[in-house]
Amino acid sequence: MRKNIWNYLSGQVSFQVVNGRVDRFLTLCSERAIPLTSIHAVPGGVYAEAPARMYAKIAALARSCHCRLRLQERFGLCFALFLLRGRYGILAGIGAAILALCIFPNLIWNIRFYDFTPAEQQEMRQMLYHCGVYEGAFATQEDMGRIAAQLRSQTDDYSWIALNLVRGKLIVEKNNMEKKPGLQEQEVTDLVAISDGIIRFMDVRGGYYLVTANQSVREGQTLVTGMCDENGEGRVSYMHSEGEIYAEVEKTYRYTQPLTVTTDLAQSKTETTHRLFCFGLEIPLGSSAASPFAIKNVYREPLSLFGFPLPATIETTLYREVAQKTYTVSESLALDLARNAVLQQAEKDFGDIELLDLDMESTTEQDSVTAVFHLRFIANIAKSVPFGGLTGN
Repeated sequence: MRKNIWNYLSGQVSFQVVNGRVDRFLTLCSERAIPLTSIHAVPGGVYAEAPARMYAKIAALARSCHCRLRLQERFGLCFALFLLRGRYGILAGIGAAILALCIFPNLIWNIRFYDFTPAEQQEMRQMLYHCGVYEGAFATQEDMGRIAAQLRSQTDDYSWIALNLVRGKLIVEKNNMEKKPGLQEQEVTDLVAISDGIIRFMDVRGGYYLVTANQSVREGQTLVTGMCDENGEGRVSYMHSEGEIYAEVEKTYRYTQPLTVTTDLAQSKTETTHRLFCFGLEIPLGSSAASPFAIKNVYREPLSLFGFPLPATIETTLYREVAQKTYTVSESLALDLARNAVLQQAEKDFGDIELLDLDMESTTEQDSVTAVFHLRFIANIAKSVPFGGLTGN
């Protein structure tokens, strides 16, 4: 069967006529100007196609010729509408949707994102929601221009954002910001030591060395300078100092860990509330007396019916109760917690470190454990500061 737009609008059926006087049936169809197409023989009869409006006459002729008529396929708009016969709710919904599109041309039915990853789409949905744009809200194209400019000012990820509202469908497009390589800084700077240590290796990409490997340095000492007097002849050159200088550092940290720990733990009891945003209205769907001491998570998703988008957004808020719990930790666990806290502090002070050795001395009191940690590690001790002169500080 040829499935084209004309056959869909007019309706087309295919059938088989078997047994009886098939030749007589074909003759009567020709006499009555019934257009049969794609006629070919099948076991016991013929196969043919005809307009759907002629099928009642074809069935009558088949009976008069004592033939058996077998319907093979139906194709067309009339058959699609026939499925809706008696289903007045579907017809009323379609009519209401068409009426709403005509009455509310500025109502956002659906939001389509082009060239967005799922993570970018979720982030953009949140930004649009905070600007009052979601399925079920009212907006004009002038509002879209203003909101697009506002979104561009809120993020550096996109160089261009466009919002186009076309008959209830909001189309969101963007261009990613091109990451341009940063220009080398021109400021003249020094690299100074942030701690005492013994230099193990260096990776300097700018400036002039004032120290060498295996040399001991003190805190605040200039390691790399941004100015050099070549050969002492007064020919001074300036440079931006840049690089890493890794040294072996020894540090001592003191930490007191209480033996009683109080923490907030999420409980299994949860409460859920829903809100419907539709036609610019906010409709609560039930209420819940959530505890003020609760973790709140908000989820929003557009409403659809059998894949058909509706001009509405459902907001679900999940409340999970939180309760304070008090625990008593053992001395060994308290020392482990103190060790982790000290290592986190060392990484906060120096960045990534390579731990070489750790010694610990501890004293236990009635309600706490105090530990003194002696750390030896490799870390970058170089810090960039404004230029301080040829000899450093």
